[in-house]
Amino acid sequence: MSFFTDANLGRARDIVAQYPRPKSAILPLAHLAQDQHGWLPPEAIEQIAELTGVTAADALGTCSFYTMLKRRPCGKLLVSVCTNVTCLVTGGPEVLEYLEEHYAADPDITIEEVECLAACGGAPALQDLLGGHVPASVNPISETLSFAKSGSLRILAVTGPERSPFLPEVPTMREQGFDVVVVGWLGGFVPVRTAPDIVRALGAAIGTAVEAPDMAAALAKFGNVPSFQGPEEFAATVKADLARWGPVVKASGFVAVD
Repeated sequence: MSFFTDANLGRARDIVAQYPRPKSAILPLAHLAQDQHGWLPPEAIEQIAELTGVTAADALGTCSFYTMLKRRPCGKLLVSVCTNVTCLVTGGPEVLEYLEEHYAADPDITIEEVECLAACGGAPALQDLLGGHVPASVNPISETLSFAKSGSLRILAVTGPERSPFLPEVPTMREQGFDVVVVGWLGGFVPVRTAPDIVRALGAAIGTAVEAPDMAAALAKFGNVPSFQGPEEFAATVKADLARWGPVVKASGFVAVD
């Protein structure tokens, strides 16, 4: 007997046909199964394995790696508590233990332990925003662009000095009367005693890569615009950001933990 409904079985076969290697369809099939049933029972794993030409153990191993795929029924409210790295030292396990004890008898509330790999910013924030738990959030365009295009959320403003080429209809914060300009960047660093000629050579190589059309196209998929700075200009940018944000960090009371 098929786990999938007739309609979803057809969709599943269409999904598998999209991939050169059928096993690459394990995750999209798992999402399809969970959308149908609410979670992934053993019979779902078995049919996914059959459709993708792998063993049930292989399919289970893939699905069990991702916390958004549920292998047991969930209540109406799912509470995910991280206990990894940063969350560990800030009381995550204690919070998990309390919630598990407090809601053990409530069938409408499911408590689960997850690992966020210390990425306690964009992904959890978007989960709460899309789930309606918070009214607004500040996230990089790379995290929100696909949701904005699909209509799942509305972007109110960008924090750059000018409008994003990927969201030309969205005004900047300054255009809306707020003197806020925040620009994120990624940069390369080397040990302080690295020879100047090596620094210049690395900088030139990075500049060539950043300005390549293929790189620009790859970055554009995530709403990023390549902008290269040489060693001296980049050092000035870092220095300016330290001067700007240092007082803010100190005023917040944040203390680094070794």
